[in-house]
Amino acid sequence: MATIINEEELKQFVQEGNIIQNGDESCAEGLKYDLRLGNRFLKAGNKSGERTFEQLYAKDQAFVDTGEVVFVMTKERLDIPLDVKVSLFDKRKLSHDGINLLGGRFIDPGYKGYLIFGIHNVAGKAFPLKPGRKLIGAEFTRLTGSEVVKKETRIPRPIENFPEDIEKLIDLYKPINPNTINQKLEELQTNFSKEQTSFILRFDNVDKSLLKLDRVASDLRVIKIFGVILSGIFIALIAGLLVQLIINMLS
Repeated sequence: MATIINEEELKQFVQEGNIIQNGDESCAEGLKYDLRLGNRFLKAGNKSGERTFEQLYAKDQAFVDTGEVVFVMTKERLDIPLDVKVSLFDKRKLSHDGINLLGGRFIDPGYKGYLIFGIHNVAGKAFPLKPGRKLIGAEFTRLTGSEVVKKETRIPRPIENFPEDIEKLIDLYKPINPNTINQKLEELQTNFSKEQTSFILRFDNVDKSLLKLDRVASDLRVIKIFGVILSGIFIALIAGLLVQLIINMLS
């Protein structure tokens, strides 16, 4: 029956430096060991590959910006026996800091090498990269009987450096900062409001112009009617004069 390895044995792993290499006994707590952030990073904008903390710090880049993903490597190197499996679980503190840790949550028996994770910052502030800070919890379980992996089983390939596919990915990666998106949306909203106000003002001006034209048209209709009346009176006067002239000529 599988049993979880306790703190005492985990500290022994660290002391012996075989299963947990580059470890620290203070990271063994109860039934888990906290794997720590190492000194090797892959960050967007660094075309020549991985960087150390010192190189990033010198360029004021030792952080994960909002919306950014930075790939990191653990400080500890593991050499897992065939009769041990490791389950990983997120640190609550990192979750509270707005960090989403990308990567697997299980280490196969027989694995040798470092672990790689992507630190995705979904918080509203930059997350500092500090080598040695606790990154993820690891629970070591000892297998027994048929659970033990056989030697002829295919063992996962060891990871000593960042894989080439991740390096190519980070070369093409362009992080998007949500704060920038929000700023652009606010600018669009402001511009839309200005355009809307301008349109309303132009519409009001057009409406006023139409009212003026309507008044002019009404005035023209009145003038036309008055002109018709005057024409009628004028024609009546001419007709009266002609009649009177004819009567005078006949008499």
